[in-house]
Amino acid sequence: MQKSSSHAEQRKGPQSSLMRASERHSTVVSRLSRSRRTRTESRHRSNEVWQELESTVHVLDNGVDRTPLPLQKRPNANGVPRESHQGMSSISLLLPLESSSIFHSSLLNASSIDALNVASNTSPYSPSQTGFVTASSSLTSVSVDRRASVFSSSTLSAPGQTVQYQAGSFQLEDAFSAPKKRVLTREERHMWFEDKTTVVLCETPTIMLYTHQDEIVPNERKEELQEVQDRNAAYAELVEAKRVDEGTRFQEKGSWTFIVPKKSIHCSICPPKKKDAGALQVTPWLLRDQFTALLAEDTDVMKDEEEEVDEEDGELEETGEEQEKEVPSETTGERSSLSNNRSMLSWMFADSLLPTLRVMERVVVQNTMEEVQLSYRGITMDPAARRVPRASEKEENSNLEETEMAVAAEVQEPNDVAPAVAATPLLKSELPPLRISEDIKGLWTFRSPQTRDRAVTCMAWNCKENDILAVGYSAVRGQDALGVEPANTFQGGIVCCWSLKNPLAPERVIQLNTEAGVSSVAFSYEHPSLLAVGNMEGGILIYDIQKDSNVPAIKTTLTSGQHTGAVWEMKWVARGKERGEFLMSISGDGRVVQWAVGKTIERVAPDLMTLKRQGGAACEPVIADNGTNGGKRNGDMQQRRRRDALFSRQCGGMCMDVSPADGTVYVVGTEDGSVHQCNKSQTENYELDYAPHSELVYRVRWSPYSDEYFLTCSADWSSRLYRLGQSTQLLKFDSPNQNAVQDIAWSYTNSTAFATVTAQGNVELWTIMDSIHPRSTVQFLDQRRLACVLFAEQDAAVLVVGDEKGDVTLFRLLSPYYSGMNMLADEQERQLEEAIRKAIS
Repeated sequence: MQKSSSHAEQRKGPQSSLMRASERHSTVVSRLSRSRRTRTESRHRSNEVWQELESTVHVLDNGVDRTPLPLQKRPNANGVPRESHQGMSSISLLLPLESSSIFHSSLLNASSIDALNVASNTSPYSPSQTGFVTASSSLTSVSVDRRASVFSSSTLSAPGQTVQYQAGSFQLEDAFSAPKKRVLTREERHMWFEDKTTVVLCETPTIMLYTHQDEIVPNERKEELQEVQDRNAAYAELVEAKRVDEGTRFQEKGSWTFIVPKKSIHCSICPPKKKDAGALQVTPWLLRDQFTALLAEDTDVMKDEEEEVDEEDGELEETGEEQEKEVPSETTGERSSLSNNRSMLSWMFADSLLPTLRVMERVVVQNTMEEVQLSYRGITMDPAARRVPRASEKEENSNLEETEMAVAAEVQEPNDVAPAVAATPLLKSELPPLRISEDIKGLWTFRSPQTRDRAVTCMAWNCKENDILAVGYSAVRGQDALGVEPANTFQGGIVCCWSLKNPLAPERVIQLNTEAGVSSVAFSYEHPSLLAVGNMEGGILIYDIQKDSNVPAIKTTLTSGQHTGAVWEMKWVARGKERGEFLMSISGDGRVVQWAVGKTIERVAPDLMTLKRQGGAACEPVIADNGTNGGKRNGDMQQRRRRDALFSRQCGGMCMDVSPADGTVYVVGTEDGSVHQCNKSQTENYELDYAPHSELVYRVRWSPYSDEYFLTCSADWSSRLYRLGQSTQLLKFDSPNQNAVQDIAWSYTNSTAFATVTAQGNVELWTIMDSIHPRSTVQFLDQRRLACVLFAEQDAAVLVVGDEKGDVTLFRLLSPYYSGMNMLADEQERQLEEAIRKAIS
């Protein structure tokens, strides 16, 4: 039986072996299909699947497998290597249908071409395991049949065709143990070359290179644990409070890093002045002889005086008879005494007396005002080195309180008798009643009897000697507030040249030859001693301050084209190194004129510009009236005003300034609030119209550190910052007291600081970074009108203010912000640019 059975088995031949192989294969497929349906098993085996996927990527070169082999073989989870056909079938079953295209190339390369046979060569005993592949012209799509372990591919199919492949019957052990390579035909190779294969690269898993765990406090450390919990709870409460806060507790503010100011120490000194006395050689014995002769003369004079005194005493003791007899002798004695007195008084009329007294006066004043003059230079005086004792703080505070009370009483009771403090005029250099910020110190006041009852109209520093200040005054205004007649005999305008060497009296006083007041002054750059003076009648005169005379050094010629209104501002403009300079002026008659200065002052025709009123600026608002007669009368007046407005197109000029970079470009301000940019080459049209003010423009000032920015001030309570070439304003600074801004000036020590003065006695110091509130203020308690303001052109920050009572007050700015930290010009310009950029952003 055994033999027959074995013989029967041999007779069956390969059919039985194929059936057993197919049964074994179906068993494997069924097991894998069940594992695919179970999610839990697939999750546990996900790591194994990824390891199998890594081993399924192959490289084919003309059908030859060129995949690099690993140096060390990886064992599986159980330590037993898997069969390749089982791994392939498990992968194909576990992967979803959407991800089949990702592993298209790897699945095709993992199988042998010999394992794929055309459907005509399949055995009838093999199960039907079919895969369909549809290839397109752009992408190759692969579909995996999850019912079997065999897959379909379009690798050998032509584009646009559908080919069906079926796995034939084979021995699994033989197929995978000893695969047979089949040589492709020419047609198959040609189709394989022309076919397109899609390679999809997927992202690798995240590789953790570094991890940092939070610090953890163990529960065993109860004290430290409680401290950490309290700190975390407090921080959580703070975060929650900031989140729900509406700007009451938490605010965001910027801060400036304080830089310690540096003190500049000058090492260079000026050599002593030497004077050549000629070829005469002075020896010690010559000096001795001269001194001896002078002492002998003094001795003789003293003896003569003693003899005269003795004679007078002897004459008083004589009787009347003797006196009658000696009348001729007494007459002769009187004549001799008169001649002696004349010889003694002759030195008082010497030419060298006045300069000598002037030097002596300067020495006395500088000894008295030593502290304030050192403060003007930025030097703090040692209290122990004072020569004149300083008043105590209690006395100063009491005097200030008394002054404030007196001023307040004068304001509240204007009809009563003025208090004594108002009736008594202030002494020379004494400060008026003020309320000053902590970072400002009052120095002194330029005041003299000649400036009483006159108002300060303009000021200008000398271009070479920065200690000389020219101040223009108006004409005498008649009786003052107290009803006292003016003490000045000359009623016209004057110009005083003040020097820091003697703040109590002007060094030079120029009286105009007309009764009109001074409206503008300007020093020449090439000839610093020449001072151009413009008056209210439109005249322009040039004086030489070195000469003690009221006669102008240069006068205007009597030609056509003179100004018919007040000359509000003048500027000297340099033409070049060898071409000299010319003078520009702007007047209330609406003309900007260029003057050639030589032996005379001649107008250069034509005028640089004739200012025109902007559209709608001259029209007044129409007021409606319900009455019949009144309405008709108002209608006639309105028609007359419109007719006059058509003819009155000319606009008065108030101020101007020339660009420091280009002398042909200048900016003018008019009485209707317009600001125009003009050029010397265009005499009919404006280059650019800037955003206008609502009231007249008092001053235009270019920045001393940048030729791109300039400031304007107006009667509309505001000051504005403009950029050259940009019509709109960059920044606007409104006066907090709602007063007309009379004048404006840039600081020479800090490019971002400037000062303004108002019509109600307020001095405001602004910074570009803050356009809402001024940084420092000075208030005149009597609310006098302030006319002009200037900064001293030196390293120390000093402010000069002129008012309507003829006083010029000097203030020292103590804050380090105004000093500029000894910055260079380029650094100042960059600081200004940065401040403007932050302010407008």
